[in-house]
Amino acid sequence: MSRNSHLTVRRSTARVSGVAPAVTATFGNLTIAGHGGVAVTGTTISSGDASGHWTITGGYIVPSAAGDTANLNLGPYALVLDNGQQVNITIATNEWDVRQTSEWDTVIAQATATLSAKKIAIRPGATITTGVDGAAARLRRADYGGLEIYCRDTTTYADVDKFSLRGTRNVTFRRLRTTAVAEPKFNIIGETANNAAGITIDSCHIRGATGDPNGDYATSTNYPNNGINLIRTSSSLDNSVGNITVTNNLIEWSGSAVVMKVSQSAAAVGTISGNRIRYYYSDAITTSPPGNATETGYVVTYNINDNVISDCVGKSTDSGSPHPDAIRGVATNAAKADCTYNISRNILFPGTARGGLGQGIFLSDYKTSGVDSGFFYVPTIIGNVVVTSGSTWPILVENCKSGVALNNTVIQSDANLTGNIAQLALGTGSNGTTSGTHRLERNIADIFSIGGSPTLTDNITSGNKGATLAYSGTFDGPTFEPLSRADVFTMLDVKAGGPADLGGAYDAGAVGSGAVNWATDNPGSGGSNNVS
Repeated sequence: MSRNSHLTVRRSTARVSGVAPAVTATFGNLTIAGHGGVAVTGTTISSGDASGHWTITGGYIVPSAAGDTANLNLGPYALVLDNGQQVNITIATNEWDVRQTSEWDTVIAQATATLSAKKIAIRPGATITTGVDGAAARLRRADYGGLEIYCRDTTTYADVDKFSLRGTRNVTFRRLRTTAVAEPKFNIIGETANNAAGITIDSCHIRGATGDPNGDYATSTNYPNNGINLIRTSSSLDNSVGNITVTNNLIEWSGSAVVMKVSQSAAAVGTISGNRIRYYYSDAITTSPPGNATETGYVVTYNINDNVISDCVGKSTDSGSPHPDAIRGVATNAAKADCTYNISRNILFPGTARGGLGQGIFLSDYKTSGVDSGFFYVPTIIGNVVVTSGSTWPILVENCKSGVALNNTVIQSDANLTGNIAQLALGTGSNGTTSGTHRLERNIADIFSIGGSPTLTDNITSGNKGATLAYSGTFDGPTFEPLSRADVFTMLDVKAGGPADLGGAYDAGAVGSGAVNWATDNPGSGGSNNVS
């Protein structure tokens, strides 16, 4: 997960002549008297605070009333306490620090204009209870102008319970960890008069109630997070959700991890990138194209890149009939516009949980029951790895317009299954429709099923059993049942001089994942694709 470069609260391990370790801390210059405390061992301040901006209460150093009035004078401070402990404090501008729920309630209840474009830094060490939707002191029905709520410490998270964002605009959440309770954690609600837009959730640990990855969830209600979507947009009204960004998070223990619809305008973008998603019961990522009467002509875009998704705990045969897809686009025949999908460098594999991997990339339902809606998915699908664990759809875009699929690797891991089932399909399937000319270049799959008149270049048909080109002749891997992200790359390393190596690995002539320069982080923050 991405990390900032500075450390704000730390304690030296060195001791000099029995003196307590030094403390280094940052406080926002707007921090209210008594808020945002940092633990110290002394009881009074001996030197370094001639203006009386600081005090010690209950073992924590905090701003005094004088410091609050003076906005802490921008520091820095080098304080010495009565026991000889050194406390070095730097001051960040336009920020508040909070350590307890009561402090959070005071700060967040301020006027929107006061909070606009500022930062609230939550200290790690205590859980902030943000409250329920509709209660006082909530982030709702306002444009907060770029407010950021975050943990300044880069070695841990600040703990919160959840956020209900009704008509909330332009707020970023960073380095927060939600409590392990079965409930929605970021509920983004749009209204016609109060659109929800400009919400960014980055570098957080978002979790539901912890369960057993191989528990008995055949009766769906046995799963502790049944029906719980951790990040979700919702609205009963049209055109009410604008840009939403979900990046670089660990998201685990959900019904569905991310359920998103952006619909506010033709420029609306949903970004879901760089996340590690595991232990989901239904879909990992579900997105919805425009589908309401007033959304005619809205060509919204979804960017779904660099996610690592594995370890589904649900099976379609469970009592609740969950729909376990890794990346899903779902609409109805009431769709009112095309929808653009950019899906790149995602790594989808079974892992070790009971559900394996259901469907991988599955965009469907613009056409239902023989009714052609007249609108399509417009997908660009580049450099994805999909390792399926059963007879499912690894990559399928049924209602496809001018689809592009480059350098994808699609295999099946179950050695007990016969035949070739790892399929890359555009414009086919039970509701298949196609428009324009599809382009498929340098992909590896068991089967290619393409509607219309596609352009096909250097694709390789390979398979576990009965294939023209066996996996073992295409890849160097000893087996094809990866348990981790690292296993994926070990097993799918392109065999030098083999059919997938048209000119050397990691160049514009390589096929499948051999042409993808992957980000090194897990989850990643982007790589590159050497494609023509």
